[in-house]
Amino acid sequence: MFVAWLTGSNIIAALVAGALHDVILPFMPVIYRFEYDLGEFLIHSPHRWPPPLARMPWKGHEWRTWTTFFTVGKSLLLGSAICATPFTIVSYFVTRGIMARHRKRSSPIRWRLFSAAPI
Repeated sequence: MFVAWLTGSNIIAALVAGALHDVILPFMPVIYRFEYDLGEFLIHSPHRWPPPLARMPWKGHEWRTWTTFFTVGKSLLLGSAICATPFTIVSYFVTRGIMARHRKRSSPIRWRLFSAAPI
């Protein structure tokens, strides 16, 4: 809210966008699993899908080691980068179009907060 106010943006839109993450939050385990599977598939040669979660012999203390972090993290990072790239490209062009249309309609934003002249 503060950054939206500071930049002269729409505060209501900032609040709505900030709260939209609550909608996708219940699906995050499924999304993380898909990203991990995709990364694991692409890293291995020959390509193979990882085993189902029920067959993985994980114990609680094994998740807290650096080797597990690097092996799982590599696959998850690669999968998430591949899954996020199309959304990033689409978001860039949509935002660019919205900003261009907004700048054509409105007058230039005056940064009164940062100007040296008295308000």
